[in-house]
Amino acid sequence: MTKKTTVRAVIGGLVVITLFVGYARFKDWVGDPNKNEQVNTAGMIAALELTRDGYKAVIFDADGKKTVSDGYEDGKEDRGLAFSANGSQIYLSSNRRDAAYKIYRWRPIANKVELRTEGARSVATPYFSDLGDDELDRHGLVIVGGTVCLFEPTKMALYRVLPPGDNEAVQGPDGGPVSLMSLYDEIGSSFKKARYSSDRSVMFVTMRREGGEVFVINSLTPGPEGQRIPPMPLLAGDKVDFTISDDGKKVLVSIHGFQFPNPKQIPEEFLVDGKTMVPYRNAMFMIHDVDPTTFIPMFVSMTDDIAISEPTISPDGMELIAVAGKVAEEGFQSNGLVIGPMIPTPPGQQQSLIRPLIQVPSMSPRWAPTGDKFVYLNMQDGKRRIYVANKDGSDNKMISDPEFQYRSPIFSPQK
Repeated sequence: MTKKTTVRAVIGGLVVITLFVGYARFKDWVGDPNKNEQVNTAGMIAALELTRDGYKAVIFDADGKKTVSDGYEDGKEDRGLAFSANGSQIYLSSNRRDAAYKIYRWRPIANKVELRTEGARSVATPYFSDLGDDELDRHGLVIVGGTVCLFEPTKMALYRVLPPGDNEAVQGPDGGPVSLMSLYDEIGSSFKKARYSSDRSVMFVTMRREGGEVFVINSLTPGPEGQRIPPMPLLAGDKVDFTISDDGKKVLVSIHGFQFPNPKQIPEEFLVDGKTMVPYRNAMFMIHDVDPTTFIPMFVSMTDDIAISEPTISPDGMELIAVAGKVAEEGFQSNGLVIGPMIPTPPGQQQSLIRPLIQVPSMSPRWAPTGDKFVYLNMQDGKRRIYVANKDGSDNKMISDPEFQYRSPIFSPQK
């Protein structure tokens, strides 16, 4: 082969590779031309606005101008808003097309709403994290029929994560082998919420069970000998909620109505004279992903007159805002918002560091990505209106239309 022929062969090979890569990218673009869309949504707040029959997705710009999502019809309901990791798009669960709830992608600048899942099963609670991997951050987590699934918007695809599709044997509580599915069946009946740890090696979830809910730690990587690590129910109560920091390293878990994680295995120290004692009634704990099995008390109450709900962690992971109130027969009743540091201190001292922030009935606080302010629902006159305030509670002002009520306000993650 002559030198000229060799050069032509190399160039020809490079052309083929370039064409192949170009075709793959073109095919990907045709399937989802808006997947890499980059638009400025900094300062915008998405929320759900109450209608006669349900809720519809809306967004407010930094000046308070409202835009209603395109294509909403009376009688339908939007749920579970979530911004994409880069903040350019909003995902929501809705029954806009048929009875089953699907995931839609709303491009607020163009005001276009696009279907991104198919099938007969309802898909709920979309969530996207920004953990430093551009490809993986484009994938979200959703709940499908009580299971946790990875959601790939570009391919309109769902991949089950929990419970695992296989049913291999793992080590049970007594040391013997048990099926993985039987362990999940013992813990709860369905998944309610899921979030990744910082390196995606652990998934934190809440599961529903008869009469309550359970916070569960799930290892997504094998043990030192390659074995599957069984799920670990860590905290339980009548109601369990949790939030995770932006970097996936800290978790706050709120408990209403203490329950033992495994009612069949109550520690002996809580069995006194034939009665079962409980360590607390309501509480909030902090967990670090470096040691997710250890939980640090941030708030503990022995009475339903004092409880914490809906905690949210500041972008730098150093502060929390939560709803303070009481647990009544009809449910949790808010008295206002509190703020405090995300630092481990001895029990008793930490509660004094959590101080009042907004002293009227409020709910659904969420930090701005800049960490200097937050959005929440103010309910002082019995109606849920969207307010924004500085993190010290100053410059507290309504930004929503006073004629309507709202739920689930969230800031765009863009700064």
